[in-house]
Amino acid sequence: MGHSLGGLAAAHAAQRAPERLATVLIAPWDPSTLATLLRPLSPAERETAANDRWSDVTHGRLNGVTGPQIAAEIVDHGERWRLADTAGPLESRPLLLITAARDLPSSKAIGLKAALAGHTRTFVATELESNHGFDDHRIALEVCILEWLARLPGAPVAP
Repeated sequence: MGHSLGGLAAAHAAQRAPERLATVLIAPWDPSTLATLLRPLSPAERETAANDRWSDVTHGRLNGVTGPQIAAEIVDHGERWRLADTAGPLESRPLLLITAARDLPSSKAIGLKAALAGHTRTFVATELESNHGFDDHRIALEVCILEWLARLPGAPVAP
């Protein structure tokens, strides 16, 4: 299970864990969508965009990296981290994909949903009316995940 960058990491980790019971991706971030937006910008425009988007990384969210450094990594490597490329390993086990209605397209798993469209037996997607952090719907997020987990084959039965 992972949220945002953690969702991308969980999706990629599924490739190395075919025995996993299931996977939950919460607003998984797809840096490939940003690579195509950032690449054509001039260095000054890219720095401004990066500072606007990731202005809080140097204040405790991430340590040892700046917004412009994140943008440079995305421009150089974003397509290699395409979320939709994880569809193959994800389709072999149950998958819950939760997105937020008020989130950016880069965290709505648009490409992954399209790649998994024919796998409705193992794939459940839901969208909550919230923002990327689910700040105003944390309990609804928790309930969604716990109810889905309870329906998995082999899930423990509540007393």
